[in-house]
Amino acid sequence: MTTLPDDKIKQITKEIATANGIPFQAVSTTAALDSTGFPAVEVTISITPGAPFEFFKDGRSSRTVSEVHRRLVDAGEERLPIVHFEGKRAP
Repeated sequence: MTTLPDDKIKQITKEIATANGIPFQAVSTTAALDSTGFPAVEVTISITPGAPFEFFKDGRSSRTVSEVHRRLVDAGEERLPIVHFEGKRAP
């Protein structure tokens, strides 16, 4: 099974999040298993504290997730990317 290095996964994810205007402070990866027990990679995009979550309303979040999936597969990643956002809403 072909897996990309964590640094490459993070670089690709950061490029996409930046291009889509996602206010993030970090990207992390963790080896995981999908619901059927096959290898996966969990990709967490940590939202900048206090940033508004408008990107969930206008499609940028779903576009970011789908682009991360596509770019990782195109780069040779065979594990399922499980991409999610983490953070707290601004008051």
